[in-house]
Amino acid sequence: HYEISRLQRKIPLLLEGQINESTSSANLQIIKEKTQEIWRQEAFWIKRGNASRYLYDLRQFLSWATQFQEDNADATS
Repeated sequence: HYEISRLQRKIPLLLEGQINESTSSANLQIIKEKTQEIWRQEAFWIKRGNASRYLYDLRQFLSWATQFQEDNADATS
């Protein structure tokens, strides 16, 4: 599924923007848990043949990651 592949390629780029030497351990833990969850969702939904549901979850994750990055950029500014 092209859309899934396209969106998955955005994940490392978003995470790179969020993780640096000033990232708190609490935020690192949140990022880790959310990232692990999206990979679990992929395994779950793709195994069941429901790529559209995984696509929904992936979009939600990317939305969360973008908002999390913006919130934390504001907090460190």
